[in-house]
Amino acid sequence: MKKQFIKIGDILPVILNQPAPSKRSETMEKIEKMWPRLDNLLVKHSRPVKYVNKTVIVKADNELWKKEFENNKETIVLKLRTFLHGVTVENVEFI
Repeated sequence: MKKQFIKIGDILPVILNQPAPSKRSETMEKIEKMWPRLDNLLVKHSRPVKYVNKTVIVKADNELWKKEFENNKETIVLKLRTFLHGVTVENVEFI
């Protein structure tokens, strides 16, 4: 039986583009899993994209939703703190 070899040029980009396992990725998994439990409008018009320095970065659908979420930032932070056990959230930023 002849072995099939994969060209390194085909596999290397796949390997290099994979994020290394880290605490941050575990945290993002928790945030993403919890996200649907938040406010329906927030869930429908945004998604969490990053967690850094105790801040959840959230991508809003557009500038109108971004402004709406920024106006309700304190409430959103409180909801995140309520639903995320074991994750410290001090801030949320909308992009």
